[in-house]
Amino acid sequence: MNASAIHTKYTAILCSPNRMAAVKIFLAEIQQTINTPAGTALCSYVFAIDKIDLLEAFAAAQKCSPGLAVFYQQPDSDFALTAWGKAWESANTGAESMQSATKQWETISARAAVHFETDFIAGPWSAPIAMAGFAFDPCQQRTELWQNFPDASLIAPKVTMIQSHAVSLLMWTFYITPESSIEAIIQQLERSQDEFAAEFVSSNPETDTEIGGESLMSTHSMRDNKEWLEYVSGCLAEIAAGAGEKIVPARAVAVESAFGWNTTASLDYLRRNYPSAVTFAIAHGGSLFMGATPERLGMAADRNVYTMALAGSAPRGENAEEDKNIERERLYSLKNLREHQVVVQSITAGLQKITEGIDVDATPLTLKLQNVQHLLTRISGKLLPRRTILDVVGALHPTPAVAGLPQSAALRYIRNNEAIDRGWYAAPIGWLNTNGDGEFWVALRSGIINGANAALFAGCGVVRGSLPEEELRESEIKLRPMKEALRKGAMKGAL
Repeated sequence: MNASAIHTKYTAILCSPNRMAAVKIFLAEIQQTINTPAGTALCSYVFAIDKIDLLEAFAAAQKCSPGLAVFYQQPDSDFALTAWGKAWESANTGAESMQSATKQWETISARAAVHFETDFIAGPWSAPIAMAGFAFDPCQQRTELWQNFPDASLIAPKVTMIQSHAVSLLMWTFYITPESSIEAIIQQLERSQDEFAAEFVSSNPETDTEIGGESLMSTHSMRDNKEWLEYVSGCLAEIAAGAGEKIVPARAVAVESAFGWNTTASLDYLRRNYPSAVTFAIAHGGSLFMGATPERLGMAADRNVYTMALAGSAPRGENAEEDKNIERERLYSLKNLREHQVVVQSITAGLQKITEGIDVDATPLTLKLQNVQHLLTRISGKLLPRRTILDVVGALHPTPAVAGLPQSAALRYIRNNEAIDRGWYAAPIGWLNTNGDGEFWVALRSGIINGANAALFAGCGVVRGSLPEEELRESEIKLRPMKEALRKGAMKGAL
């Protein structure tokens, strides 16, 4: 079957007359419940679809929806999500941006509905979904680098595809007002699905194909290494003077490609090589923020909350014996254990305001990634009534793992001395639904791409006993996943 025939068949199945008639009835019923001229409703129509590669779907979505396309995948948990288009949006700036976005989402969540074609087990799809992202520090002045990413963004996508274990489904989401034309909404939906189908069957990214040859890309630090080492020394001086226990300086490198990037190839590299991390990509306008983060900020499901403390780092060894020695001697050093305990205590204190029955691992575990290993402690609890995943995000961000402790002093020092715009790096990104459930990750091991230019970020926890030269080496280890991912993309982009 040729691409044109596949395209036609795909659209005919998704937008069958029976399904479109059911969608019309659902939307008309919702519209009848809006009794005032100012009334609105966010509603979703959900049905099962055949399983496809959602990275390929993301590649197609970027082409037919440049305003928003999102991709998340954590292979080890068998979870993947691709979403695109804007049914509803909240974009806020400034110090109170997260609080403003939260209030707007609470308002729209009060008038939400979902319709299922068939029965599904409970999951993220139980209510309309929004994609969300926040700035690391909304009080920091934004630069052109992050111009397409507001301080707080909540977007209910028009289309969301979710795969989780045996479930593979599609969610169409609509923003309805008393004046909405149901017929026009259906026509626009059919056109958008037709456009996606055309892009999807023609893209064929062949992400697993290895390409030989040298990468045509150049890399340089956005701040001279000597200056950055002085910045770390300044952090140590602040700590020695009693200003705090920990500061987390970030480092950025600029990367350029003569031929641009094949970001599908880069994302495929990340998901194959870091299966325990969440590979993510968020396309806003002409910019793409992407990476593979190992750190979950928080997940809420049926009022249960799950989070983690991830702090303390060491490189991997060349063999099993060396790896074990590094884990024992360097990862579990007094410095790393002290740094890790600070994060555990801070997260636990934050959760006490919004949860009950907090449970914390007695001793830290070891999280081993391809290039680095971390100390990890699992933390869980039960949300208090009327609390949601956004309360979890507000209570925990920024953790001492990405900012420092005390938070206010660390943020002030970073704001005044770092000389880079972190934007959404080390900040919360994720999804949530109108029931208050959701999952957010800390956007680590990441970078932002604007055309042929990229900026990559890494941070290091500085405490008493830290050595600036070791922190520089640690930052290089943390930058390696994105550098290698872009190298793969640069080679394929050069074809």
